[in-house]
Amino acid sequence: MVPKKHKSKRLTIKQQKKIHTRAREKHRKDRREAKKNPQRKKIKKDPGIPNLLPFKDKVLKEIEDHREAVREEKQRQKDARNQLHNSNRNMDVIPKTLAELASDAQKRDAAYELEHDSDSDMDVAEIAEGAVVGRRDNSKRAYYREFQKVVQHADVILEVLDA
Repeated sequence: MVPKKHKSKRLTIKQQKKIHTRAREKHRKDRREAKKNPQRKKIKKDPGIPNLLPFKDKVLKEIEDHREAVREEKQRQKDARNQLHNSNRNMDVIPKTLAELASDAQKRDAAYELEHDSDSDMDVAEIAEGAVVGRRDNSKRAYYREFQKVVQHADVILEVLDA
């Protein structure tokens, strides 16, 4: 039996150009789509932990514990932000008269003064909590304020001329 001859893969120039044009349009469309949605880039998968690793289950447990700790920390920060937001929004009683409004303003002013006078006595826990909520001031002004406190409380100040 004689084997069948396979069909030739030759194409006319017109067909070749048509295929080339369609491919070019497809690539152009893909590039345009990639510009519109930059998040659609494929992320390389983590190859994971090899099965031959002696303490694979221990490593996996550590990774899971770390992920859980990060998740809990994010939730705690979110709760702290929400609590701060809600405490700032709560107005229990709306004053009806001008005298009530004035007395309420004096109470809030006294509370504000107490809160901001004790800023110099912030302990480590309060600073950390401020960092969680985002209230900590890391500016040059805050550094200068701390520097002034140190200079005022110092008995002796040494200036190093040549280090």
